[in-house]
Amino acid sequence: MKKLIIFLLCLSITTVIEAREIPVEEFFKDSTIISLNVSPDGKHYAATVKINGDTQLAVLDAKTKQIKARFNFKRDNLEIGRFGWFNNERVYATMIRKVGPLAQAARTGYLFAGSIDGTKKVQLLPAPKKPGRSAERPRNYNFMSFLKDDPRNILISMSKGGFTEVYKLNVYTGSRKKVDKSPKKYASLLIDHNKEVRVSVSTDPDEEKVYIHTRKQGADDWEAFAEYDDKSVGIDPLGFSKDNQKVFLNVREKGKQRGIYLLDLKTKDMQLIHEIKGDADVIGSVYDNDTDKPEIVGIRMMPGKYETQFFDVSHPRAKLDAGLRAAFPEDEVSLVNLTDDGNKALVRVWSDRRPGRFFMMDTKTFKLEYLLDVRDWVKPEEMAEMKAVSFKARDGLEVRGYLTLPKGKSKDLPMILMVHGGPYGVQDRWGYNREVQFFANRGYAVFQVNYRGSGGRGSSYQYDAYKQMGMEMQDDLTDATLWAVEQGYADKERLCIYGASYGGYASMMGVVKEPDLYKCAIAYVGLYDINLWKKADTWRSEYGRRFVREAWGIDDPEFVKERSPINHLDKLKAAIFLVHGKDDARVVIDNHDDLAEALDERGYPYESLVKAFEGHGFRNPENNYELYTKLQKFLEKHIGK
Repeated sequence: MKKLIIFLLCLSITTVIEAREIPVEEFFKDSTIISLNVSPDGKHYAATVKINGDTQLAVLDAKTKQIKARFNFKRDNLEIGRFGWFNNERVYATMIRKVGPLAQAARTGYLFAGSIDGTKKVQLLPAPKKPGRSAERPRNYNFMSFLKDDPRNILISMSKGGFTEVYKLNVYTGSRKKVDKSPKKYASLLIDHNKEVRVSVSTDPDEEKVYIHTRKQGADDWEAFAEYDDKSVGIDPLGFSKDNQKVFLNVREKGKQRGIYLLDLKTKDMQLIHEIKGDADVIGSVYDNDTDKPEIVGIRMMPGKYETQFFDVSHPRAKLDAGLRAAFPEDEVSLVNLTDDGNKALVRVWSDRRPGRFFMMDTKTFKLEYLLDVRDWVKPEEMAEMKAVSFKARDGLEVRGYLTLPKGKSKDLPMILMVHGGPYGVQDRWGYNREVQFFANRGYAVFQVNYRGSGGRGSSYQYDAYKQMGMEMQDDLTDATLWAVEQGYADKERLCIYGASYGGYASMMGVVKEPDLYKCAIAYVGLYDINLWKKADTWRSEYGRRFVREAWGIDDPEFVKERSPINHLDKLKAAIFLVHGKDDARVVIDNHDDLAEALDERGYPYESLVKAFEGHGFRNPENNYELYTKLQKFLEKHIGK
């Protein structure tokens, strides 16, 4: 372990160089290699790579680092999501759909695979059209187990008629065989180390309830264990103990100590093994290095920066983690995946100033082999620090966020309040953000706020904020701005509010609600008239319509009128910059056009950038270069340096 620490300390030493204005292209050009995954035998890497604007899957030889094969699984508006290895010779890629880079990805039901020599490329899901039968409709699926003792097959779960069915899927041919089924509709299933389905968590959208069922080892019958309201985080099963007798549960129920429990499936007794303090959500599990029967030994949270909590700090996995963190004290470190023998681990290191770099670690000797940097032209020593901060809103609620100050400056700065989209369940996170770093490099303080409604702090923080846009949620942003001024970070005469999607809504709402606070607003693909939700792709599904009704109050005309910024333009004093993509399906171009027309009718000046063939955010690097060059000039004009 000492060798590991000394080796990594040498790698982490940086030199301070004079600050420079970094060209806009260095922030917004695409990275060639996006991510890595090591094969079970450690002889190859699967990598997602950007080629001519398309995300492709590549196979690299682990020794030579040369590409052996490339797969372009592009289909219409689909792109590669999760990727990895079914076995030593078979890679896979799931496909996701995004209506633009600012939208959350949606699963599509498509799954592709290919062999490491570039052959045997197959669409596994949905089953393609065959002679005499029609093509299968896409269905949501989840991986359940990659079967080490049966490398030609995996276990997946798929929805059918509302129920969740388990299949054994051949990763070469796509043929599959049903092996199990959920006890209730709309369920997610958990298997034990013997590949038996033992836990079911189902959500009833009509009753708005969550039901948990369990069954004993080798049994066919299910037993009801618990039920709770679907808008409260109750009990989340995480995984099985090595003996398959107990299940780890993340418990956040009223009247019960919050923490990680072990549930005995025979006796139904629950034992608290790790207390969780605070309100930050569990965002991931940490496993031991046993690739045959992996067991959870810790959890990941993000109260400010990322935080890993181990159930037993003397566990070898905890000691390994401690050694890596001691060597990279300013960075985050995670094990991406391990080889089947557990002797090698792919390690990713990243931070607020470093997009990410990869190492291969020998888990016996702790020796590290450097592999590559993502966006290797980024110099961490030139980037600004992102600090986790918190403040009290006017009603006493603690609100958290991240403040990034330009290098070498800390007081009376021009500030951009940068509002994330969503809004519900989405959150700003600590880490490298090219927009934040661009603005900081240009001399601006950047404040990101996880206002009420954001994710990461439990169900009440999110769901209690339904229908609070333009009021309490907007007040959090105002209070954040005033706090930054009171602390001396921001100059009260040089404030701008900027955001995309919901952030675009909040930017316009901010300057009509607080006309004397901000000198300018940048509204990017924003919703300015709540009625226009009915033209969005969200409105096309029953789930989407229910969400818009519950969260945005679209059935109440008075509410819609009051909370839509387009109806309050008479209060405007700030300079306005509007940005939109003509093909935006999430927040349709009508939002921009209607707002621009209303401003024109008033004779109110504004700037605008609209691009054809762009959706919910700009993909084309050239369009992004133009956008941020214009934003730089706009900001210099209205809040200066």
